[in-house]
Amino acid sequence: MQHEIETGTDRTERRFQQHAQTFAVYRTGARSDPEHTDGNNHTQRHGQQQLRRGELQPTKRRTDHQHVADDGNRNPKGHGHPQTRELGGAQSVVGPLNETTHPRESRFARSYHGSVTYLAHPDDLSDLLPGEPGYRVDQLRRWLYVTPVLDVDQMTNLPRHVRERLDLWPFTVEAERVADSGRTVKWLFRAADGAAIETVLIGYDDRATVCISSQAGCALGCTFCATGQFGFERHLEPGEIVAQVAFARAHLRSVGMPEVPDRVTNVVFMGMGEPLVNYERVREAIRRMVEEMHMSARSITVSTVGIVPGIRRLTADPWPVNLAVSLHAADDELRTSLVPINARYPLTDVEAAAADYFAAKGRRISIEWTLMDGVNDSDEQADRLAVIARRLKAHVNVISMNPTPLSPFEPSERIERFLDRLQRGGVNATRRVNRGREIDAACGQLRASVPLKGI
Repeated sequence: MQHEIETGTDRTERRFQQHAQTFAVYRTGARSDPEHTDGNNHTQRHGQQQLRRGELQPTKRRTDHQHVADDGNRNPKGHGHPQTRELGGAQSVVGPLNETTHPRESRFARSYHGSVTYLAHPDDLSDLLPGEPGYRVDQLRRWLYVTPVLDVDQMTNLPRHVRERLDLWPFTVEAERVADSGRTVKWLFRAADGAAIETVLIGYDDRATVCISSQAGCALGCTFCATGQFGFERHLEPGEIVAQVAFARAHLRSVGMPEVPDRVTNVVFMGMGEPLVNYERVREAIRRMVEEMHMSARSITVSTVGIVPGIRRLTADPWPVNLAVSLHAADDELRTSLVPINARYPLTDVEAAAADYFAAKGRRISIEWTLMDGVNDSDEQADRLAVIARRLKAHVNVISMNPTPLSPFEPSERIERFLDRLQRGGVNATRRVNRGREIDAACGQLRASVPLKGI
């Protein structure tokens, strides 16, 4: 009697549907204040209350890692879109509640992390392979972080019975778009709870840069940003962040890009979300990139709109990552109208934190400036920006705005004049070339153009 063999893709569909159905138990519809999502006293009190009420169970992980809950619950949307490409082994078990001093996994992930590889802490991979010898754990760890593959069945030195236990990715590929003769690829990933995650891989002759997301959505409401127009869903877990880098690595190794290195050389936190609001998870993701994936911290860039406490914490952490500050305006009145969080962290505070980061790390600060017609493209703004950039000894990246459906702003035609004004003011300034505009490569744009599929 012949038996059908379940392929990795079949297993993907079956398990993803199981996880998605189970996740409905954890849907709460609550929203989160982004200022209470980084392990502060409010977060700890909330988690302690939940523990007392029996809503969460203490984990038996190592005692030096305190597990508490935050109120970063996403508000799921019940919409969707047919998949344009799907890969095997891509399941998700991401949960809404988690904040720790050293994040390991969310409440929902704890229920299912026994099969989803990237949602497990690297030191806990033995939990995925009960009864297997230690060298099997080492083999799995190498597949995940050193030589990642697109499908678990490509882990050829792991026996079939081991591979069949594992779900590789914490998301499925809902859409993939390719531009620039194959040298720009954008993915829209979908977690089992419906959260959208955007990632862009950009290839050059000498490097390959992956632009990753740190949150699903964003709560900061920058008026020109496509991501902010959708609001905040939830934080991404460390494993979801790292998995974006691993997926890009696996793509380069197995699919490749024309005349582009076959490895990720740079990582930029410039996708969806504000990294420094999701600080603990981003910090753990950076640690895994450096210590597990053996990336240089100097090849990682964290971009922020100016979350001053986050910049201070990044300064105190050991890794000399690059810091990019999305400024977009050189006076508080205009900046607050574009970047509302400026009302809490004004320009003087942002500049002081950036200056201290430069002094501590010796890494040149980058200032990001999205140029908008009649808004921030005047000579006066250029002159004011030049003063800030000179004080910080910063490099300025001027970016032509990508139009978004709900934004009233348009790209400026004065970009060359603005650049010239900066350069004549003694500033090192360059124009960032837009890549992948035809595939909605700017953060939030692919999500805006692809209808969401209900789970």
